[in-house]
Amino acid sequence: MKNLYPTCLLLMLFSVLTNIGLSQSYLDIGAKWTYSMAKYNSSYKAINQIEIIGDTTVNGKQAKIIKRLFFTCDDRPQIDIILEEDNKLFHFDHETGQFGLIFDYNAQQNDTLTIPIWKSLYTTTEVIKIVVDSIFDLQVNGQSIKAYNVTYYGNGLIYPDIILEHIGSMTNLVLLEEGGFCHGFYNRGLRCFEHPTLGTFKFVETDCDFIENDGTAVDDEDLNAKILLSPNPVTDHLQISGLSYPILEYTIYNVAGQILLKGIHENEINTTQLLPGIYHIIMSTKKETIGKSFVKN
Repeated sequence: MKNLYPTCLLLMLFSVLTNIGLSQSYLDIGAKWTYSMAKYNSSYKAINQIEIIGDTTVNGKQAKIIKRLFFTCDDRPQIDIILEEDNKLFHFDHETGQFGLIFDYNAQQNDTLTIPIWKSLYTTTEVIKIVVDSIFDLQVNGQSIKAYNVTYYGNGLIYPDIILEHIGSMTNLVLLEEGGFCHGFYNRGLRCFEHPTLGTFKFVETDCDFIENDGTAVDDEDLNAKILLSPNPVTDHLQISGLSYPILEYTIYNVAGQILLKGIHENEINTTQLLPGIYHIIMSTKKETIGKSFVKN
């Protein structure tokens, strides 16, 4: 009788490796989400992209640094931090200094998840309930992705979504609950998820970055082109020009997504307390929310 031990060992090893592959995180540097983006009460059309640009350690955990192309009504900073641990997706709450749950991929059908909502300009509640209505396999590019049909319940709002394992929500990477108060930009559906080694997962018929031109849309790069920060690099005072309306408030972040400066009604900002480096500023007017980057010498 043949010794079956080597064969059994190989089968066990294959099973382990297969399970590891199926449960691996997709959160690698270079991974990128592309969303359709729309403006409140407008025919404006564009795309928004979120890309993993680096690794970081926060509270002893190995997390990822992400960069958003545009600031939107989810009120998350353009430079942000996410974490996948124990098959759960988290975002970093810059106010509390703790990670908050976005979704638990271990959830089963009929489970109810309680998700904390970060404090923002538009938040009207502290938590949202996510009910997992069903779980199915979504076929994309010949690959099977575990998908969750869910319903969000919070502050009188009820709306459906699909969440993809290791990729996130088909509507917006981070849960949005703002009660309709924001008159800025919204992500409106996942077009593509691109991974440096796994390839591109497309969820639309068009190209990932296609924008329908109806005569009112403008190119993404034109949106911020008229806004000038000078001098850039800056030494002590940063001048802001080109906005259509006065600044109501501004927030300055470092590359780790930490808030360093906040203010209101200023077109000149004192930057003397900032250390040399790269910074991101989010400026809000009564009709615009603009994000720009600058360098401090």
